[in-house]
Amino acid sequence: DLLGLDQVRKVSLPMDILPNQAIWIDQSMPMIGIASEEEYEVALAKRLQKLSEMEYPILVLFTSRKSMMAVSDLLDHREVRHLTQEKNGTAFNVKKRFDRGETNLLGMGSFWEGVDFAQQDRVIEVIARLPFDNPKDPFYQKIESWFSKQGKSTFDSYSLPMTVLRFKQAIGRAQRRPEQRSAILLMDNRPLVKSYGKLFLKEVTQEVALKHAKFEEVKEDIQDFLEQESQLFKTNLF
Repeated sequence: DLLGLDQVRKVSLPMDILPNQAIWIDQSMPMIGIASEEEYEVALAKRLQKLSEMEYPILVLFTSRKSMMAVSDLLDHREVRHLTQEKNGTAFNVKKRFDRGETNLLGMGSFWEGVDFAQQDRVIEVIARLPFDNPKDPFYQKIESWFSKQGKSTFDSYSLPMTVLRFKQAIGRAQRRPEQRSAILLMDNRPLVKSYGKLFLKEVTQEVALKHAKFEEVKEDIQDFLEQESQLFKTNLF
């Protein structure tokens, strides 16, 4: 629609569930939009501290610089070793140090779609929240204006599909080699309760198995998953 094409030929390719990657949704996280930003950041920092005890490299992706810095400060207070984009260097520098095995990494921007994490045999990728467009962004407002004139929903026609695409790109950053094993933890539990959740989950689980549970169960599952040899993660609830 955005390109002005009236006729598009679509080709569907068969997909198999990736055997060495799985997704968990932490259903016990505070609900975005109900809890305050501070409550959410504290809950996230507490979980990152517990995940760090497993001693696997952790990549945390943020959509907000303010939130990333706040969580980084909380981790500093809890003495959890980590690198933060901009705070500890440029994206290139902190990525290089992370690949050398220095510590955990908090990042945003290019880490969502332009950087591969292929050095880690086992990695935990934490997604702080779904990468929806900022409604104040001028480009998004332009898109919204165009869809409004067409009598279409910007959210259904553009925002949600783009969010799914960005999410898939993000989890693909941590699955670059056949023998690599990556556990994806989504801290945003809105797909479990929002009307768009079924569509989001349907799209995501075409290639990756997914499970939702409270954090303590999730943590145990991730530990077991990363300790296994390459084999299919069996639990796919959707």
